[in-house]
Amino acid sequence: MRHLGGFILGIIAVPIVLYGTGWGYARTRGLAVGASPASTPELLGYAALGGVGLLIGLILATRVSPLAAFLPAAALLAWTGALFWDAQRASGWAPGGAAGSGMSALLASGVYGLLGVALLLPLLMPRRWRRREEDAGDGTFFN
Repeated sequence: MRHLGGFILGIIAVPIVLYGTGWGYARTRGLAVGASPASTPELLGYAALGGVGLLIGLILATRVSPLAAFLPAAALLAWTGALFWDAQRASGWAPGGAAGSGMSALLASGVYGLLGVALLLPLLMPRRWRRREEDAGDGTFFN
């Protein structure tokens, strides 16, 4: 049951990670280094990036199924691989608008590849696939 929940969380996390980072980056990339965000769109962009960072951190740190991290990792790494195969076609997969321009910039800069590798690591840890010992009792309420 834990893996089904992780699969559903992974499906939900893919568009949140892609659109959240793309939209947030598009709102904040015009800000000069060292300048404080003065307008509401810039602050909302940082809030979106922070929210996606929190989601990624929770997926990586909690005892959820590794499938929750694998699905966004597969999407990010596949899109990064497609960039190397055919850059024009991979860039054309981004939607229009601010989120799409931010997604294209993050894809071209390699940030999506970095996030994909980071999200792939829980898949390689065998302890993440097993149940905890206290959950593997004999089926009674009190072990």
